[in-house]
Amino acid sequence: MKDGVLTQWIHYHSFGKDKVNILGSHTRPILLALSIAFIVWESCQRLLNPINIAFNQAIVVAEIGSLISQN
Repeated sequence: MKDGVLTQWIHYHSFGKDKVNILGSHTRPILLALSIAFIVWESCQRLLNPINIAFNQAIVVAEIGSLISQN
């Protein structure tokens, strides 16, 4: 007995137990591209509208970091 067209289509296009892996392999690059787009957007905003940097505090933090990394 032949199955209907819809049943054949569903059987042909179902991925079985690999659905999650296939969905994940399609989702990861999309999320990565969105993350990259966000980083690029923020970088452009920072270049166009720079913020003031507290150099005295930055120097103190850098000195503490270099002291910790020596040990």
